[in-house]
Amino acid sequence: MTDRARLISTATPTSQPVIAPIETPLVVTGGVPVTVLVGVAKIDDTQRHVYFRLPGDDTRHGSILWKCGGYALMVTFVFDDQSDFKLKELLPVTPAFWFSDKFTPTTDGPLHQGCCLQSLPGSYHFDVVYDDVLLGNVRLSTIDPQIVVTPQ
Repeated sequence: MTDRARLISTATPTSQPVIAPIETPLVVTGGVPVTVLVGVAKIDDTQRHVYFRLPGDDTRHGSILWKCGGYALMVTFVFDDQSDFKLKELLPVTPAFWFSDKFTPTTDGPLHQGCCLQSLPGSYHFDVVYDDVLLGNVRLSTIDPQIVVTPQ
């Protein structure tokens, strides 16, 4: 086999899984408490993305959009069993953004964490702490998960 043939044979492309970006926001309405599943998706060996989804819906969203109408937003975040990594905790970054302690409503269920957000327009940022077997315990702050509040 010539060197040229060897180069061509090793350059044969292999199929790679294509992962769609998690860009669209999850739109929630205020006035009543809402349950949102939260997880961390592995994009490749170094990239991680926080996602949000509603129970019973597999569509993953990269942020939450809420049109406030005078009421506080009350969210129960459920740490998603479909997450690629085990979530440890949600930590607020933006002032006036409150999270409860973690809790498990049943003895064998997933962890939950409550959240309350006042009805003021803005972007509210938080960190997701998760276990990454490759990188150790990582505070995922570079992904910048957020809840964006807009006037109704």
